Amino acid sequence: MANAAYDFERFSPNNYDEVQKVSQPPELKVVSQDASGRRKTLSAFYSVLSFVVVITVVSAIIFNHVRLTELTAVYEKTQAEYDSLVETGNRMRVELSEMVSLRTVEERASNDLKMAKAEEYQIEYVDLGTTSKVLKCEKTSDNLGQKAKSLWLSAMEYLKK
Repeated sequence: MANAAYDFERFSPNNYDEVQKVSQPPELKVVSQDASGRRKTLSAFYSVLSFVVVITVVSAIIFNHVRLTELTAVYEKTQAEYDSLVETGNRMRVELSEMVSLRTVEERASNDLKMAKAEEYQIEYVDLGTTSKVLKCEKTSDNLGQKAKSLWLSAMEYLKK
């Protein structure tokens, strides 16, 4: 045996059987179902899965349609209520403008409150001029005739009402 690369004894018939026995992998047993049984199982699984998906999609569509119908009804009810409130607001604005008008105020003052327009003798004008000073006039003592006239006019004004 000079060199292991050229060792032909390894390939002798006695050693050859031992080498082949060692080098062959062990036999494996394959346990398999019948191919048609497996297909039937998968087919049934896919059928059930497809049915569940179809039922889910149809249920989602029906639910969304029902929800949309409910929301539409709520929207229409709210819109009708809004329109009614806008109409009420417009009507109240018109009533307010009628109540605040000068003619209405004058009528209520004269009819309900028994008020009358001021007479000429009841009005006193104050001239401020161009200055920003206000001068208060001191009241002079009235004579008996002026006091009587003032009392008479006040009594007549009271009796008019």
